[in-house]
Amino acid sequence: MSDPVVGILGLICIIAVVVTLFRSKTQPAIAFIVFPAILGLILVLGGRYSFDNIATMIKSGLGSTGPTAALFVFSVLYFGIMTDAGMFDVIIGKLMGLVGDNVIGVALALAHTALAGTAAWRRPRAPSRSRSRRPARSMSWPARSSSCSTSC
Repeated sequence: MSDPVVGILGLICIIAVVVTLFRSKTQPAIAFIVFPAILGLILVLGGRYSFDNIATMIKSGLGSTGPTAALFVFSVLYFGIMTDAGMFDVIIGKLMGLVGDNVIGVALALAHTALAGTAAWRRPRAPSRSRSRRPARSMSWPARSSSCSTSC
């Protein structure tokens, strides 16, 4: 089996997953397991890979994407619970009152919120003017080192 054929089969697999998910024909987990499994079987029967090669690729893929998948699952659960609890109702209500039905306004409000959150996270905070006699700490990021005994 040549490289272009393998590439075309991969593209067909991706299109099949996307079409199946968009038409709500199956659950995402089933689509992400069944279609690549069928493609792997086709590649084994076509002589391109052996079952050992496929198993090695599955292990390396799960090892590299497992933490990201876990983060995704827990973030969906967290934000689902927070949305059901009404935590974002006030913020969303004010933003929608500001931009109305305008799709571009909603996109700009979303981008502004994301950028404001990123900027607030990255910006070093000004030292507070406390009345203690301690010297003010430097607000620069500590240099990275292999041990964290003094800066942590």
